[in-house]
Amino acid sequence: MCKTQTDFYKKINYPVSVRKQRGAAGADTLLNGCGSLQLQAGGFVVFDMGAASVGGYPAFRVQSFCGTLQLHISYSDRFEPYRREETMAKGDFTRGSCTYLGVELPVMPANPYRFEEYSVGRCGLYLYPLIQGQERFVCIAAEGEGEVCLSEFFITDDSAPVLPVGSFESDSEKLNRIWLASARTLRLATVQANQWESVCGKICLRKLTKWRGGGLCERVIAGHLRLECVFQLSLNPEHETGMGVLFFAKSENEGYALRITKNGEIALERRGERGTERLSSVKISPLADNLPVRLRLESNERGVCVHLNGERVLVYEGAIAARGTFGFFMESEWRAMVDELSVFENDVKAYEWQGDLGDFSLRRSGFFISDGAKRDRLPWTGDLDWAFDCGWYAFGERMDALNTLDILALHQTPEGFIHGACYPENVTPPASGDYGDYQSDMFAAWFVVSALTYYELSGNLAVGRYFTAMRRCTDYLWGYVDSADGLFEQRFETSKGLWDHCLGDTGKNTYTNLMILDAFERLAKFCRVIGEFSYADVCATRAQILRKSIFAFLYDEAQGGFVKRKDWRELCDMANPYAMGKHMVNARQAAQIAAHAERVTHAYGKVTVLMIRGLYDYGYAEQAQNLLFGKLPLYLHGGLYSYVDWFSALDHPDLPETVYECMHMPPYNFGDNLNWGDLSHPDSGICGVISSRIAGVMPLDAGFSKVLLKPNPGACGRIECRVPTAHGIFEATIECGAAGSRVTVNAPPSVTVETDFSALAQPVSFEKNGERAVLNNKEVI
Repeated sequence: MCKTQTDFYKKINYPVSVRKQRGAAGADTLLNGCGSLQLQAGGFVVFDMGAASVGGYPAFRVQSFCGTLQLHISYSDRFEPYRREETMAKGDFTRGSCTYLGVELPVMPANPYRFEEYSVGRCGLYLYPLIQGQERFVCIAAEGEGEVCLSEFFITDDSAPVLPVGSFESDSEKLNRIWLASARTLRLATVQANQWESVCGKICLRKLTKWRGGGLCERVIAGHLRLECVFQLSLNPEHETGMGVLFFAKSENEGYALRITKNGEIALERRGERGTERLSSVKISPLADNLPVRLRLESNERGVCVHLNGERVLVYEGAIAARGTFGFFMESEWRAMVDELSVFENDVKAYEWQGDLGDFSLRRSGFFISDGAKRDRLPWTGDLDWAFDCGWYAFGERMDALNTLDILALHQTPEGFIHGACYPENVTPPASGDYGDYQSDMFAAWFVVSALTYYELSGNLAVGRYFTAMRRCTDYLWGYVDSADGLFEQRFETSKGLWDHCLGDTGKNTYTNLMILDAFERLAKFCRVIGEFSYADVCATRAQILRKSIFAFLYDEAQGGFVKRKDWRELCDMANPYAMGKHMVNARQAAQIAAHAERVTHAYGKVTVLMIRGLYDYGYAEQAQNLLFGKLPLYLHGGLYSYVDWFSALDHPDLPETVYECMHMPPYNFGDNLNWGDLSHPDSGICGVISSRIAGVMPLDAGFSKVLLKPNPGACGRIECRVPTAHGIFEATIECGAAGSRVTVNAPPSVTVETDFSALAQPVSFEKNGERAVLNNKEVI
């Protein structure tokens, strides 16, 4: 691991500086986690959590307090909301703004505030696991009367706890840092969809967006049950909050349930095949948020008795089916935590919670690569292709690729359509005609392309388990290829466009046709690897038809590139980068496209990545470097909108040092407190571009069993690159100077190397595994 990666992952993240404050004495002492902040009513402090940004669960510790206070905590990935006090209160978000393209985003609870309110009524630790996503700035404001002394504020990390195995270091500090920012963004966007969490020794209950509300322990209790625990409810400013206990249950929907809400309503219910029957209810004084409540629930075949803080609050006398398990249930807007959980059977302790949520039947998705660490937190099929390329060069097989593909493969209709985005907690495949929240056929092709990109990088034959899903995708798509001209025709029902996000992008679109061609050509090769020779021939035949038709009807020789659609002859700013980045054109066509590469590249980061790759590969390194290091303008409505610009994200005091959804600088502003949080998306990550095109380490065979080493160092005088392969770590060092170049490689013994040192200062000396080799420009050794 290179020296700049040592601070790549921390479980507990403290603030690194104070950006703004009022009535906040000693705020800077909290930076190391052992200070004392005296916050007066009406005061606030804005902490900077660091350029690397953090994501996870907030917590603070109250040392002392007086008066009646609430702490209001908000979050933002940019400093802008905190410049004016009238926009400080809610940080990035207001309620209702956390939906995207019709999808309700699965942050906790289902629609997050991105701001929280805590009534201060005790000393000690306060937390609630609202997954904030990746945020750089936190504002803590005191409201009410009095003052509070905080001894700690931190955010616990909730992303994949992994470190890179690959690395890139050069004498260009900016390249080194944007490589790390790309890797870090992918890690922070690799998250889990967990029904409950264990945070700081508490069971933090949650209801997943598309999952059941309850979880049960496997331990069965019969006879006399006594359940004891301490719980506390957290304030939800606009909704009632509460928690529920399940007992003598056969399932979440069959057994008994005790419902406790903050407003003091306590209800006992019996659940069964005929629905829910209320057995008893009572109203007590409202419960205070964040104050611990000791619950004691006793039940046998004759009834139920409930105590809160030693006071009996509910008694039910009636027949009880006194056998079953126990657990908790939640509604989507409830916020509750539980600890000190013990369960007794006939006065003998039968269960005591000791921190293992594996005791309960919970939905835990495993880590998956989401589209964004802050906003989406969902897997999006197409964006995985970019994420896999970036992530492999950083993490190799540590990247959670297969689990992500598993989640997407489940979301395939019987016809073969794959959902573009899906909820990872869902376990039910979609029905016929259920096209999900983003109805676009392109994602059936993207699934095949993304899965095969991972195979080609990893060499992992486990990708073969998706063969059936990939075949269904390609068969489905082939069903809409017009036999008259051999082109895929997009119908209305599944025709959301890539940029307008609305149904109606119908017709014979070049971008989609190229993607489908790519899927057929690459699947044909993969089928031969896994022994599916018959379908390999089917794919190859279909690919021949598509390729002939695409270049006959969609490539315009006079204009020098691909048009948008068969009946729309404008050059396409998506199709041309795709064709270049996926090596789908010959040298003459590549020269035509490269001649106006900037004009035919949509000014979004991930699309620009495709063109950069293609320009390097077809021999236009100078143009590739201009796109990578420069500012590619995006014009909207006749005016300059923004630039694709990777390196301005570095050293910016008001923005996270990450890679963004569109890589726009300045980032788009949706208005006060309506920022969707686009500033952390792995699909614009460029670990792959830097390691594979600048250091020049590219796989010629799956898993890097054969490597093409083709460095394009540009202005770099020294590069050290480590790339994970299926056979071990491949290390390359490139040194360039006025007198020539030196290349040193340490490769796993089974890996062969083909070299192309034409972009290096000549002459070149080359050493592999300690032995010198005499080189022509290209040589397999």
